[in-house]
This record gives sequence, structure tokens and C-alpha cells, in this order.
Amino acid sequence: MREAKRVLIDQRRQLLDDVHKKQRGIDAIDHVLCRMDAERTVRCEASGDPSPAGGEGHE
Repeated sequence: MREAKRVLIDQRRQLLDDVHKKQRGIDAIDHVLCRMDAERTVRCEASGDPSPAGGEGHE
């Protein structure tokens, strides 16, 4: 019984580690996308184009 519990706890820990790694990856992607949007907004405002895409349309 103890061995089974230890195995389950280890599996749970591994799954949580995987979830945390994936979340960090998602957070990194969100950060890059946010920076890209911020740069595009600054460029659009500088060119006088009020659209976030700068007249390029949507991706």
C-alpha cells in the first residue's frame, strides 16, 4: 500500500511539474504577443492610422 501511494504521489508531482512548465511557456508566448501588439500600436499611432493593424488587416 505504501509503495502504491508513493508511486501515485510521484506521478502527481511529475504531472504538476509538466503543467507548470507548460504554463511558463504559455506565459512567455503571451508576453511576446503583448510586446508585438504594443509595438504595432506605437507604430500605428505614429503613422496616424487608428487601426491596431496599421492598415494591414488581420493576420
